[in-house]
Amino acid sequence: MKNKKTEKDFDLYLPIYIQICELIKMRIFRKEYLPGSFVPSTRRLAIELCVTTNTLQIVYKRLVRDGYLIVIRGVGFKVTDDIRKINKLQTKAIHYQLEKLDQYMKSLEFTNEEICKIFNEYMKK
Repeated sequence: MKNKKTEKDFDLYLPIYIQICELIKMRIFRKEYLPGSFVPSTRRLAIELCVTTNTLQIVYKRLVRDGYLIVIRGVGFKVTDDIRKINKLQTKAIHYQLEKLDQYMKSLEFTNEEICKIFNEYMKK
């Protein structure tokens, strides 16, 4: 059985802060961080992920800018409590991934019909 990749194993070709942003988004989408709940402090999450607190400050600022988190001055960061906004952000993230897949498949010269067939076969698993 393959070893499961841990969150501490970052892709060397993608900036760590982007990977951590995606990790936090996934935790929000999976409801590990519930709407309106506080996310771990930058210090705590930096220790968990073996990165600097400066990296986490960049991540949290970016997630605030993108609407995932809200700053509570002097207290910390919490997930937006706007569930509709979270759903829209999740849909946007899915569309982004599908667009990347579509571009990749088209670069391999697959037609739309072939892409749909492959996707449907995959979904039947």
